[in-house]
Order: sequence, then structure tokens, then C-alpha cells
Amino acid sequence: MIVSALWLPFVVSFTLAALLTLGVRGVALRHSMLDVPNARSSHTVPTPRGGGVAIVMVLVVGLGLLAAEHISHRMRLRY
Repeated sequence: MIVSALWLPFVVSFTLAALLTLGVRGVALRHSMLDVPNARSSHTVPTPRGGGVAIVMVLVVGLGLLAAEHISHRMRLRY
């Protein structure tokens, strides 16, 4: 029962992460929001910044879906 309740949030979160990361990357490239490598950097080419925004947005949506599933499950048990 609990495993089946986790599929929807997982699929939605994965899809949103992929789409939002591509969107944030496009915005970063279009507006030249790049991390230019220096001596301390682990990358050698300029890299788009802002991917954390997409990850936080997906985390919030995923937790919201889990909470909604939990609340609806509790309501079904009550009535």
C-alpha cells in the first residue's frame, strides 16, 4: 500500500526536475548567468548557474504531493 502511494510523487518529481532544470539552464544561458571556471573550479568550461532553484521547486511540489496523499489516506480511514 505505501509503495504504491509513492509512485505518483516520484514520477511527477522526476518529470518536473528534468523539465525545470532544462528551463533554468535555458534562462541561464540566455542571460549569460554562467559560472566561469577559475583555479579552484572543478569544471573547465563555463557552466550555467541556478540549477538549485529547479531542485528546490521540485522538492516543494514532491513534499506537497506526499502530504496530499497522506491527508487523503487519513480521510479515507476516518469515514
